[in-house]
Amino acid sequence: MNNNNNIINRNATPTWSGFMHQGKVGLLIALREISKFIDSNTRNLPQKYSEYTINYENAEDFDITDNAGNAISRHQVKAYKNKTSINDYEGPRTKEQTTNIKGVKKISTPGFRTNGSPQDQRFLHTVTNVEGFSLSEDEYKQDFPRRKFVENTSGIQLYEYEKDTFFCPLTTSEDQDSIRQYCHIEIKAILRKMQNTLLDNPTHFNQFFNSYIASTLDSKIGSAHVNSKHPQISFSEILELLLKEDYDFVNDAKNTLIVCWEEFKSDYDQDQDFEPDIIEKADSFIYEIYNKTSQDFENIFRDLYPGAKKDEKLSNILNKQLIQNILLELLLNIGIFDLKTLTYHDTDNVSYMMSLISTLNKPMYVGNLVEKLGNDKNFFLRIFNSQYLINENITKTKIFENIIDDEINGKYIENSYRKEWRVRREDNILINDLEFINVEDAEKKLGTF
Repeated sequence: MNNNNNIINRNATPTWSGFMHQGKVGLLIALREISKFIDSNTRNLPQKYSEYTINYENAEDFDITDNAGNAISRHQVKAYKNKTSINDYEGPRTKEQTTNIKGVKKISTPGFRTNGSPQDQRFLHTVTNVEGFSLSEDEYKQDFPRRKFVENTSGIQLYEYEKDTFFCPLTTSEDQDSIRQYCHIEIKAILRKMQNTLLDNPTHFNQFFNSYIASTLDSKIGSAHVNSKHPQISFSEILELLLKEDYDFVNDAKNTLIVCWEEFKSDYDQDQDFEPDIIEKADSFIYEIYNKTSQDFENIFRDLYPGAKKDEKLSNILNKQLIQNILLELLLNIGIFDLKTLTYHDTDNVSYMMSLISTLNKPMYVGNLVEKLGNDKNFFLRIFNSQYLINENITKTKIFENIIDDEINGKYIENSYRKEWRVRREDNILINDLEFINVEDAEKKLGTF
């Protein structure tokens, strides 16, 4: 599931984050269906209804289906930014037409696949407000005389997220994740109706949401693509996850990575200086990290924060600003690094070890940092062949040359820096050429390759 071929196969949208938005929309619709059903059945959820499913990437982006496989509703998700005209959505407004050629059914008119879906339950989800979507041709031409009118032959309608709000923007930050906020409302409503005590747990909502996206949805997509099937998630699975008390907290850390990338990437949307495939490559690389097992994901980020306490929670270690200022900055300006060794190599095969270290470039602070690194045995094993340690602020400073003893006539002479930095002799290691290098200098040395 974690190999490159699967990553390519699973990246069916322009960016995997676009598919994540689609996955979140599917969760919201399922939660609203569950909530409505609880309302009509006095908190009893029959087995029949619990077998309803979200079917992703089936006829359209996803269907809500009953236990017999019949579509209850059909949904298409378009994450087009800055597209507000119905002409931009000609595809979903057009009904797909097929024809038989020598006994083989082929698509003659591409469009929304209406076959098998209720006429009044076909929905389009957008991230921008589409003007005049429900107007007749005469009304549309009167309001928008210079725009092309596209007839709505599929009978699709914009999904209403809340009263008179028919779009939901993409995530740009954790505080502005509208889908998450809508889901939280439904989660609270369901727990309240079921009189479940998890309603009083303030962290439960985010843990459920992060686990659905980072674990349930991701694993379903992976196994479905490997087996050439459509990802399916039953309502019973969603309820089981919702009522779960113990979660894998690595999913919270994975969410931090997603949010960091979405925030960072949005700043580059209008930047014409980047080659078209740079963000796409970085996007796939972030997905590769995100798609790791919980243990592998945790190992990567603990290695990126050498010197951190071993018992520190991963979510406490991850720093959004450092991820953006170091890791993401280098991804877009230099390229991807070796994920196994966490290193870049220049044209002379000089190794630059990636880290998310940040401290003031002053002797006392650097000394405290080096002492922490000196207690991290795993760091020594990984850094052995590297010449540079990438960090946020420190540069042109040998990591070990100023803290080892100088030997003169067989006697060790205390280096003044060792006293100032309070580093013990037993903390020394043999790699005296290892040097700190900040992001700016690393970019100058490595360039784009």
